[in-house]
Amino acid sequence: MAYSYDVFISHCAADRPWVAEWFVPRLEAAGLTVAVGYRDFLPGAPLLDAIEQAVTASRHALVIVTPAWTADEWNAYEARLTHTFDPAARRRKLIPVRLRPCAPPDCLLPRAIADLVMADFTDERRWDAELSRLVRSLRPIIPPPAPDAHRPGLRRHRWLAWWLSYHRRRLLGGSAAALVLLLLISALVGWPTFPGWRSLGPPIRQAWRLHRAGDVLLVSTGTDAEGCAIAGEGLWRSTDDGRTWQTVNAPLRATASDQPCIAAAITDFAHAAATPQTIYAATTNVGLLRSDDGGNRWARIGQASLPAELTHVAVSPADGRLMWAAAARGGLFRSTDAGETWARVDEADACALGERSLPPGFTVGALLAGDNVVYVGSRPDNPRPGVYPGPDAGLYASADGGLCWRQVDSAEGRYGYADLEPVAGRLGQLLALLYNYQAVQDSYPYELWLLVPDQGRIRRVWASCSAAAGLFAGPGEATWSVATATGRVMTGRVDTSAAGSAAPCRSLLTTLAGHDTVGGTSLPAVRRCVLPPLCISDLAADGQGTAPLLLMGDRVYRLDRVPWPQALWP
Repeated sequence: MAYSYDVFISHCAADRPWVAEWFVPRLEAAGLTVAVGYRDFLPGAPLLDAIEQAVTASRHALVIVTPAWTADEWNAYEARLTHTFDPAARRRKLIPVRLRPCAPPDCLLPRAIADLVMADFTDERRWDAELSRLVRSLRPIIPPPAPDAHRPGLRRHRWLAWWLSYHRRRLLGGSAAALVLLLLISALVGWPTFPGWRSLGPPIRQAWRLHRAGDVLLVSTGTDAEGCAIAGEGLWRSTDDGRTWQTVNAPLRATASDQPCIAAAITDFAHAAATPQTIYAATTNVGLLRSDDGGNRWARIGQASLPAELTHVAVSPADGRLMWAAAARGGLFRSTDAGETWARVDEADACALGERSLPPGFTVGALLAGDNVVYVGSRPDNPRPGVYPGPDAGLYASADGGLCWRQVDSAEGRYGYADLEPVAGRLGQLLALLYNYQAVQDSYPYELWLLVPDQGRIRRVWASCSAAAGLFAGPGEATWSVATATGRVMTGRVDTSAAGSAAPCRSLLTTLAGHDTVGGTSLPAVRRCVLPPLCISDLAADGQGTAPLLLMGDRVYRLDRVPWPQALWP
């Protein structure tokens, strides 16, 4: 049977304020349709007929039991009429609601009501809880039909609210299944896409350094830690922006009197922008290498005058034959014939007023060659936390090719220089990536500074607990990018200071795991390494996009639009 109402409320006039102001609004807010005499009985209709029609059209009749209700004969009639429709109470047609205590002799309930379980509203503190229990019992097992013009008492919006509540489990289950299906389909077709890092080519084991020379990409690996067995995989080359990679047979093996074979790794690359086909590579154990065909074939050079262990190499942009190389055990060397012969420049002693020779045994942490000047930044001989740089530490500049120098920035007895880059579009400004050897738990060991040679360090633009492993100037004017060992690339502008503070670096573990950084914006992360110390990162210019390429773990990545699974789980 289709009902027009969920409930009909029988009450006395004395209880109308509670029924009209509290009870009925809450029943209707729960999605139930309610018939009540003072509102729904038509004026001029016979009262007996109105009561009978309301009881017949309602699924349940609620009797508001109070002493006043038992004294009203019309209420007794409504209760008896309702009882005749369900004499055994199998359909719970009649539901008593006790609003006030009702006990003999002042309150005599009909036997048909007294034998039923009542909803108890005598305690105002439990009204809301009892209302929830009552509403659950009033909702039918079978959903009612949708409202139409023949049932004006059932309001469409209330029927819809009830229907949604009744079918919520089915709706939630169906929605979840549809969402899973949509996610699976979108994952298969690669839609939608979000900013993320797309890997280029196959994995390269022990990838260490990334370098671009014109259209050629080079990746060196840590073969010196693996031995001569894989020294042939120490250099990889790509000529199609990283889509495919080939191993290069570079001379990364050497012999010694006490060892049958020594494996080397490439620590640094350099080339002149005007001649990208000529590339130089500094190595850990076999000195300097040179390629004249874009990194395809390599040969050792300068063996007679260069040490075997090198950390940096640089080429003058204005003169491709003028070069510098830094030794791992201290010392800076210069060549004026494209690397064939070398002379040590940290031992000169004839310089003009205001200049000096580079301190003997100067250990280079960063090397940068400009058009008419070369910069070297120091690092301790045995860099580790707690080792204080000496009095000669700092950043030095030379305008005569490296013979005489002037100190342009002091290390303050705390800083080591990890990398130097010219600020894009700002002549004479430098970016200096520093490591603070005196950093305590509440300060950052890795800092990026804007530096002007005539003024020294003028602004700290970034700081972090995460180990910084790569610096790139650009891609836009006065912008910078830093790669960290936790798989993140931070970007920002040199005009913005690293204001405020992030979480302090409490321990070595939290430093390796990485903390929030200040003074920059984080691009999507790449997390493909088990332990952060093994996640050596590097950056290089991208021939296709504006952001730099990222070397992370064992792959090269490009910032791109990637499918959502890759953006969520890189």
